[in-house]
Amino acid sequence: MLTNKVFMKKTKKGKILKIVREHYLRDDISCGSEHCENCEHEVRGPSLAANPTNNSQVFNTPHYIIPDTNVVLHQVILSC
Repeated sequence: MLTNKVFMKKTKKGKILKIVREHYLRDDISCGSEHCENCEHEVRGPSLAANPTNNSQVFNTPHYIIPDTNVVLHQVILSC
């Protein structure tokens, strides 16, 4: 899937620039959840459970925690 963001920007000299930002989303990779009804692709490897357990006192509904890889790598580098 392709989405475009188009906007105009005025330079210091007064010229108008057309800025186009394209964002590509892959549709051949599934989300990996057993509960998902939107993904039509076959899940390869381990998948996220359809009914995850929740031991938290803060959130009363089951949920997934998906860490940001940049944050995890930064923490790993700092701990070395």
